[in-house]
Amino acid sequence: MIKLDNIEISYDRVLLENGSMQIPDKTLTLITGLSGTGKSTLLYRVGMISDQCDYEYEINGKAIDLRDEKCKSQYRRLHFGYVMQDASLYEQYDVLGNLKLYASFAGKEKSEEAYLHLLSLVHLQVPMHQSIETLSGGERQRLAIACALCKDPEVLILDEPTSALDKKNETIVLEVLKQLAHEEGKCIVMASHSALAKEYADQIYSIKEKTLICEKQYQGTSITWKDDKQKLSLSFFTNYIRYFFQKYKSLNVMMITAMILCMMASTLSLGFIDAHAKSSYEALERLTDKQLFITDDKGQMYMNGELPVMKDMEKLKLEDGDNLYPYHKMMISVNGLWVSVVPYFDGQDFSDKMLRKMDLGDNQGVYFSHQLYVDMKDMAFVDNRFDASGVVFDIQDGEDMGHPFEKSFLVKGVLDKNIHCPYLKDEKSFIYMYYKEIDALYQKYSLQKDTRGYILCSNNLQSLMKNKDVAKALGFGVNEGQVNLDALNTLAHTTQNLRFLVLGGFLIVFILMLSALQINYFYKRKREFALLSVNGLAHRDLHKLSLMEIVGKIMLSLIISMIVSGIVWMALSVSGLMKLEIDGIAQLIFYVSLFVIVVLVTMIYSVIFFRKNQPENILRN
Repeated sequence: MIKLDNIEISYDRVLLENGSMQIPDKTLTLITGLSGTGKSTLLYRVGMISDQCDYEYEINGKAIDLRDEKCKSQYRRLHFGYVMQDASLYEQYDVLGNLKLYASFAGKEKSEEAYLHLLSLVHLQVPMHQSIETLSGGERQRLAIACALCKDPEVLILDEPTSALDKKNETIVLEVLKQLAHEEGKCIVMASHSALAKEYADQIYSIKEKTLICEKQYQGTSITWKDDKQKLSLSFFTNYIRYFFQKYKSLNVMMITAMILCMMASTLSLGFIDAHAKSSYEALERLTDKQLFITDDKGQMYMNGELPVMKDMEKLKLEDGDNLYPYHKMMISVNGLWVSVVPYFDGQDFSDKMLRKMDLGDNQGVYFSHQLYVDMKDMAFVDNRFDASGVVFDIQDGEDMGHPFEKSFLVKGVLDKNIHCPYLKDEKSFIYMYYKEIDALYQKYSLQKDTRGYILCSNNLQSLMKNKDVAKALGFGVNEGQVNLDALNTLAHTTQNLRFLVLGGFLIVFILMLSALQINYFYKRKREFALLSVNGLAHRDLHKLSLMEIVGKIMLSLIISMIVSGIVWMALSVSGLMKLEIDGIAQLIFYVSLFVIVVLVTMIYSVIFFRKNQPENILRN
């Protein structure tokens, strides 16, 4: 038995004051009254659909806390069945699909024979896979009742179930309801203004002049309600999402397409940015020697300056593949002009930097700077060789001590006029000599083996930048040579900032787009969500359903966008137009951010939507 006390109904005016009603089991109870008197509102109170909680509610003597949404949802899902005014059927399902859906609300699975039995109870004989759209009004209403019975409820709540039916079909429906009350033990509560309904009703309540009047009373027979605490299964959510994707197929495809385009645009944009950055980086690597000249004096970082003996060089820990070479001061006299000798190393290529190539063999030799070549233009070479006097220097008692030598050198070529040595200050005439030859002369003629500087050769610019920072932190003087590493660092930071700026822009666009689509999506589905809530899905279940839907869409979008982006990537690479480069970390951050934003936007909007749109308000309109 259901009992309600202290019922108050008011909108812009008072409709009902201090009403009370008792609804016995195994009874067909009718709520009647003129239009606008509040009979549907009263029905929603009986069915625990209303969000109002200013009245008292009892089931079999047990008081129900109407403020406990979880408790109310549990009763609606497991003990109440509902047939709303416009029929509670889902158009995308066939007859059997609707029956299965309603059974799943209560966590039940039935055989096809059981569903056929329920159809027979409502005197409905239609094919199980017949489309809902092909059913007549009377058939649809009886199917809605059968669907409500699939939950095995103790109570059936019906709002104007015969309002759109002719007298013949109305009589059939009312006979079915009477039979369900008396033979199947259902407590049936119906709101209707039908005169014929009064003839079939066991008990009648009418609302007149703000008063709830029991015009016809029936004792009924009490039954014991089942103690069912079945929870919604994961399969309910997955099956529901799959079926309803078809109903809103165009909108879902639009959302997924928008997400795919956003993801692809971000991936390809990052690829283009990283490809351009890598291309610039590689070009810079090709143009530079990736060397540092390291001294013990921060104020003197040139080879032709006064350099002290290096100390504590062992503190500098090198990256794998990097090499450290001692610098030995040497000068050579060419046609009476003394010039500095600068070492070059394995892997240092002058082939595209020469004005004139002389010796084309594989032996190492010396390269003249352009200015030196101009200064000694009258000098004759024999077999591309020249004899010269030279001096190697070491430090004795704090002073430079020179040790002369005579040697014949092989000339490999003359450097282009725009090639200068960054390790010499204000000196354009110089000679590049292979470092092993310099070292051999130093070992042969020098008396002291101290060094006044080191040349550090790195495999790549990143390693070079790291070595520079370490050397400076240790207090050494560092000559960066041909490349401005600070500018390179700035370029790297600018590229990184550009990545995040692009990703941030896409995220903002995505948030705005998703918000607009979600608002439209929820609005289109508000009646559907209202029916789900009526049938016992609590707010947390509706939030879960919304999140599972959007997470499924974003995962599908991610997979498709990765596949399509991969195809575009391969096509560009194979065609030779561009080889895209993807920063995996930046892309991962973007996808994680995208996922979090999608979840947050969906959660926030679903909370706002379900609080603002109560089932009672939606169903009344």
